[in-house]
Amino acid sequence: MGKSPRRVIIRVCSTGGAQGFALAQYHPELFDGIIAGTPGNWYSHLALSFQWNAQKTSTNSSFLSQALLNLTGKAVLKACDALDGVEDGVIENPLKCDFDITSLACGAEGAKSSACLTEEQIKAAKAIYAGPVNAQTGAQLYPGFDFGSEVEWALQEGILSNAFAVPILQNLVYDDLEYEAERFNWASDVKDAEEKAGGFIDEIAVDLTAFRKRGGKLLVTQGWADPFNAATWPIQHMDQIKDFFGGDISDFFNLFMIPGGDHCGPASSYPSVPSTYHSVPHLVS
Repeated sequence: MGKSPRRVIIRVCSTGGAQGFALAQYHPELFDGIIAGTPGNWYSHLALSFQWNAQKTSTNSSFLSQALLNLTGKAVLKACDALDGVEDGVIENPLKCDFDITSLACGAEGAKSSACLTEEQIKAAKAIYAGPVNAQTGAQLYPGFDFGSEVEWALQEGILSNAFAVPILQNLVYDDLEYEAERFNWASDVKDAEEKAGGFIDEIAVDLTAFRKRGGKLLVTQGWADPFNAATWPIQHMDQIKDFFGGDISDFFNLFMIPGGDHCGPASSYPSVPSTYHSVPHLVS
């Protein structure tokens, strides 16, 4: 009592994770440590990924039911669980997984006729794995989802687009409440989203010099099975920050990828994964 706190640490997640990056950039003096979980800090392009996935699964022939998502997730887990040397029901590093989704195609050898993916459904799944691209330039607009996250994809099939992408396009980008997101053009309209929405909702600055100089610590966590935010985005953003500083940034910035991790906690599809997020505050102190 009567004394200032020895250290001030904030733990935030999702949109809060993006706000953690904003705090490090604009108010580096406020916190000694920032724990930013599953940060949606490239919000304009995160919203585009919601729209991309919704469009790719929008028809009856391309929609992936929960039963088919479960089927796919189970097959991926069977193929890649043991890559880390232990069969524990969790894929340690999905980037090492090389699953062929066409093995689940109706008519494929070993595929069950009652539990298989049509050509359109396989095409949709491949699009979700690949992530959105600019139709004109081929540039990657946001990462796709990784192997092992399939069971959690239901939110990507329209729910997240309607909740986030559509309001952003209607209110920030086109100022038209009648705008139908299905009209979004993946060549000509991408620039509109970047220019009209990005400045309001993105926190992707790489110059965190002031936060680093004052001794601040930024710890980022990301679940590999996150059904909202493509898991490799924080990896890409960390690499961008490394490039800005010209090398190692581990003195103030660290990223922890969590196998079986969901959005701000363990994934329901990996019940054996404990919540690790409560155990990290001491790492920033």
